Amino acid sequence: MLAVLSVCVFITVSLTGCGASSSKNQFTIYYVNQERTALAEYKTKLDESADAQALVNEMDKARKKSTFIPARPAYVKVDHVQTDGQNVYIYYTDTYKSMDNATEVLYRAAVVKTLTQLPEVDHVTFYVDGAPATYADGTVIGMMSADDFVEASGSNSADIQSADIKLYFANAKGDKLIPMDMNVTYNKNVPIERVVVEQLINGPGISGYYRTLPANVKLLGISVTDGTCYVNLDSTFIDGMVNAAEMVPVYSIVNSLCDIPQIDRVQILINGESNRMYRESISLETKFTNNEDIVQKTGE
Repeated sequence: MLAVLSVCVFITVSLTGCGASSSKNQFTIYYVNQERTALAEYKTKLDESADAQALVNEMDKARKKSTFIPARPAYVKVDHVQTDGQNVYIYYTDTYKSMDNATEVLYRAAVVKTLTQLPEVDHVTFYVDGAPATYADGTVIGMMSADDFVEASGSNSADIQSADIKLYFANAKGDKLIPMDMNVTYNKNVPIERVVVEQLINGPGISGYYRTLPANVKLLGISVTDGTCYVNLDSTFIDGMVNAAEMVPVYSIVNSLCDIPQIDRVQILINGESNRMYRESISLETKFTNNEDIVQKTGE
């Protein structure tokens, strides 16, 4: 297991830009202080048509009468920005790798917290030199949401923490699961089981692994009692389509969650109800346990 990384992200005083009008929306642009030890807020008005690229551009602006500086070091180059529904993908040159750990974590927090203010954006993913961004040990960072980063003010601080998780995605045929080791950074107040399911919903984002859950499925709630994890999804889980055999989506959730030490069993609920069928053949009243038979073996 990797060492857990704990980082405190502090929010300092905020400044407000000028030029308010009824046709503009207010955004908080995240900067860093001169020492690059804390985030700082700058509130400004942007046109209603502002998109992810516009916010990325705003983050790079020097602000008059402000001691804040852009979170992105000048030597880090953005190649381009793409959007895909609820996700934003930012592509960097290999200059991204030149950042030290503290600078890199603050920069990721600033970007994600800024861009997820757009109503259509839930997650942000970084790519470096064409490949998914990774931690120093090579594990994939993955999709990030605002909940992954904690803010604090004054002397009160809240930690960001990271953890190793194992996610199970589909193989190319959709008949077996393939494990993916991932290191995630998240709010310490968010249960790790929620992080696991949300990452499954986000999808793999890496070649050779395939989605097991519909991209628009909603996690309505999750809890663990006496070793059983109760996962409450909306009806998209049973109504939506993915290119996978019937057992694969179910055990993608079950095997991923059962890798967490305190979880032995998983029950999947649909809008709070257990008396539902998945693809008319799998009763969700079952408390499922880890299934190694559905995991693709090396060489298969």
